[in-house]
Amino acid sequence: MANILGGIAVSHTPTIGFAVDHHKQQDPAWSPIFQSFEPLQRWLEEKKPDALVYIFNDHVTAFFFDHYSTFTLGIDSQYDVAMKAADHAVCRRSRAMRRSQGTLAPA
Repeated sequence: MANILGGIAVSHTPTIGFAVDHHKQQDPAWSPIFQSFEPLQRWLEEKKPDALVYIFNDHVTAFFFDHYSTFTLGIDSQYDVAMKAADHAVCRRSRAMRRSQGTLAPA
């Protein structure tokens, strides 16, 4: 049986991707935002969860308006970050699982 370790909620802005792409984590305008994630990062490293469940807005990066699901469950071994910013090489892959149309689908 699973144990729920916690729930985390965070506001966001697509321009965070811009800040990462342009190495602005130490910039006075951006550093408070990135510093606020550090305790969360330490907590996750300490707890070492087996799984993370993300609930987020797609921002039309995977689905378009002709097929925009109310709810989708994705299951896969990993996902690339869908970045709106220019340099996506700085983004780490996240381990996950994708499930599509009720059947397991290859990544």
